Amino acid sequence: MVDPMRSAVRVTQLRKEVEFHSYRYYVLDDPAITDSEYDLLFQELLELEKAFPELASDHSPTQRVGGQPLERFLKVTHRAPMLSLANAFDEEGLQGFYRRISSLLEVHEIEFVTELKID
Repeated sequence: MVDPMRSAVRVTQLRKEVEFHSYRYYVLDDPAITDSEYDLLFQELLELEKAFPELASDHSPTQRVGGQPLERFLKVTHRAPMLSLANAFDEEGLQGFYRRISSLLEVHEIEFVTELKID
């Protein structure tokens, strides 16, 4: 069993780390860690907030995306919404995504095109 007091301390620590790295990435365009390192921190925070709902907060970085982008970035209007698959770290995560999309579209055979994320 996970200790609720330690979890509360870890949630506070993770929020600070995620906020710091989000600011570096989204606002400064100068990340200090890799995307996968960030994703692991973010995922740990999500899991702790899920395991301990009393620690969840509307102010958590898990409840919003990024920050204010630099002014030099151009705004783009997409013809179709940019939907996120969130993060899939393993085959089980990909299979879950496939099931959700199949159910949403009410089809059983879907072809996907994938590519590496390069920032």
